Amino acid sequence: MSTKPKLKKRTKKKSIYPKVIRDITLGDSMEGEIKLPIHGYCQTDWYRCGVSAGWSVLKYFRPHADFRRFEKRCRPDPTTGTDKCHLQQALRNQGVRTTTKHITFKTIKQSIDDGKPILMSIYTGNHTYHWIVIYGYKEKPKTVFIIGRTIPGFSKKAFPWKKLRKLDNDVLPLIASGGVRRSATGKSNARGSSSRQGPGEPPSDPTI
Repeated sequence: MSTKPKLKKRTKKKSIYPKVIRDITLGDSMEGEIKLPIHGYCQTDWYRCGVSAGWSVLKYFRPHADFRRFEKRCRPDPTTGTDKCHLQQALRNQGVRTTTKHITFKTIKQSIDDGKPILMSIYTGNHTYHWIVIYGYKEKPKTVFIIGRTIPGFSKKAFPWKKLRKLDNDVLPLIASGGVRRSATGKSNARGSSSRQGPGEPPSDPTI
């Protein structure tokens, strides 16, 4: 009696191409620079800037957060990118609150001093918007330090505030808070649950 040969079960290949990758080290603060000890991530495609920016903020407050869970709630779209409301909900789902407001250099200074990074959507031309993270500042001259290096012209970390504010748009920035992290001025930002990882330690996953 003949038997039918067993067919090999097809398994879906797992992509080894990371969706976001760890940025190069953001460097220590020089004289006059105030920076949060945040580790930046950048996207590997053109539409996940909101995911990578949000992930940088989430890992700052929640070093052991789950990327797949976060990305799923961000719902990045290949055509429109990441919606602000979805980004807020994804952060809130993992314990990070956000406040929406217009920002000035004074607002940035106060937020960074309090240990709160800022998610900001900027207009890059040709009907294109890009999410970045403001994680530091320098008063003289007025400069902000950003994460968001995938767009040409934004590879540098230091950006003149006078130039950056002109790229602001109708999408109000998000000031994030939550968790116990050390602020840029050395004060404890004790809001929410504590982190198991020190504020100066890098996240354990170099790629996602």
